Amino acid sequence: MRLFPQFPTPAITRPPQQTSQDAHIPESTYEIFQQVFSVNSLSAPSYSHPAIDSVSILTEETGALLRLYQNGIGAWMDIFDCSHTYQNEVVMYSLSSPLLMHAVCALSARQMSLIDNKFLWEPVSSRFYGESLSLLIKELTEQSTDSELVLAGTILLGSYELLTQPGIDYQRHLYGAHTLILSRNIGEEGTPFEQASFWIYARQDVALALVNERPTLTPPAKWPAIPANAVPVEDWFGKKILWLLARVIEAKFTVKIEHWSSVELRDFEGLVSDIDLLWTSLPSHVRGIHMKHALFEDERLFRVWFHVPAASALCLYYHMAKILAYECLLEKSSAGSPPTGQTDVMGSIRHHARAIASICLSSDLADSALVVAVNPIFYSAKYLSSLALKTRLWGVLDHIETRMGFYTRDRQTQLQLGLSK
Repeated sequence: MRLFPQFPTPAITRPPQQTSQDAHIPESTYEIFQQVFSVNSLSAPSYSHPAIDSVSILTEETGALLRLYQNGIGAWMDIFDCSHTYQNEVVMYSLSSPLLMHAVCALSARQMSLIDNKFLWEPVSSRFYGESLSLLIKELTEQSTDSELVLAGTILLGSYELLTQPGIDYQRHLYGAHTLILSRNIGEEGTPFEQASFWIYARQDVALALVNERPTLTPPAKWPAIPANAVPVEDWFGKKILWLLARVIEAKFTVKIEHWSSVELRDFEGLVSDIDLLWTSLPSHVRGIHMKHALFEDERLFRVWFHVPAASALCLYYHMAKILAYECLLEKSSAGSPPTGQTDVMGSIRHHARAIASICLSSDLADSALVVAVNPIFYSAKYLSSLALKTRLWGVLDHIETRMGFYTRDRQTQLQLGLSK
């Protein structure tokens, strides 16, 4: 059984000081795990984090990059984590972990190369990235490997590629993280730190599955259980709807037969009912408050206010899950007929498309929620008849990339092609 899928080898920008005589620097965490370990041979974990000694690792350069990360990308990562693990704990451990320090700095410098000065920041990001990969090899081959920090470093390095374009390099990183997650059995035994890393990985896994139209790399059945008493409620509901969305993706993009049997259809309708039940159990303020003045009254779009970014993000996941579920029901139902009790499926799809547009066109949506919005915007625009609304949503995608450095160009291109039809 092949552990790793085969990918073509892409080119990579090496750190400026690298020469042909230097040791080979792997191109991704995927390559590192492929070369060094198998799932069954990873070293036993250690949970004792080293004592913090910032004297030798913190410089003016790394300190500035840490602050950029903490105020920006770290907040995106913690959208469903009220404990702010990646904003605070990752930065704290970076002061004593060269791997985390270099990975965070690589990620921050990469973002700056995309939104500020490419020629100034790109060599910096490449230098930190290359050093991060070398440090990851070192961490994995030492017996004292701390698997919590290694997983966090892998997530950060994957995010480095995700910023630019979720292509082959990013898929390799995702496979590296997937390997660690399976080896550690995080679904049942993961520490709180590892669980925080998992949910960031899960959002990235879902996003890439939607782009590639395939099931998630880690099946939803292997995801960690969500504690029933988790607080605040936005964190719990956000993770729950993400898990339900992953199940819809699994059903939609797993190719078995053209049409479902009555049993398969009934099982999927049960999944849709679970999504609806989750939505109705949300406190009203979490679902968003419609403000007095309409955004575009003719289009039945209203400005929506959310008290925290996590609430807006989970609502985007919910509405996208409903669109995908309706698409799936239409595709898999016998002869394309509407499923039981759904006589106006397209009307329901357009309702959820308008809801996504309302959220994304409201002016105060947080950056961390805008990152989540990329795929929901795409699915919303597919079903909006108004060219003006489609254009405005394209503008939101452009804003996300140009101001935040988060890659949206492929979705922009697909939306522009839709506008031209």
